Amino acid sequence: AVFLNGPESGSGDGPTNAVVRWCILSSTGDDGTIRLYATGAFKVDLYGNIVSGSSSSGGINMSGYSGSYVVNVFNNDFIEPVDIGNPSGSGTLNLSNNIFYAVGATPLTDAGPDIDNHGNNIYRRTIAGTTLVSSGGSTYTSGTLTTYEATGLSSNPSFSDVSSLPIGFVGGIPSPGGLALTGSSAA
Repeated sequence: AVFLNGPESGSGDGPTNAVVRWCILSSTGDDGTIRLYATGAFKVDLYGNIVSGSSSSGGINMSGYSGSYVVNVFNNDFIEPVDIGNPSGSGTLNLSNNIFYAVGATPLTDAGPDIDNHGNNIYRRTIAGTTLVSSGGSTYTSGTLTTYEATGLSSNPSFSDVSSLPIGFVGGIPSPGGLALTGSSAA
């Protein structure tokens, strides 16, 4: 869906001040739905997106990225697991106010760990296991989530119908509206 690439070799900047916002992003590719790759300096903001589809490499994949980066990820709905991919570069990766929702896999994996700041996220796994976050070799369940993220929630986000994912917009509103939050939503 989105592939942001710096120079394949040598030095130089990658995308600077790139913004990916208010999109419906879906991919079945092996590289992840949102992929940050190669070298160079990146500054990328990802916000207000609905991200689904790439269960093999996750909603965001930075594997193979070796430059410096500032990546801000906020106010997104990830409807498949996110696997950061352990980039070899350095920088700042911030995640806040997102919903990480997965059916049978861990909603968020950060092997490095490479996430620097995270807060006010909701982590939900509906079946097949209890791990909500895997970070730096430690795993966190609903009972231990606050040791990973003090403001993190393991509540059901209470989507109206997660099987009815949006494919477009009608009047500026995602349609169909399966990811609309019900009145009882923790979000």
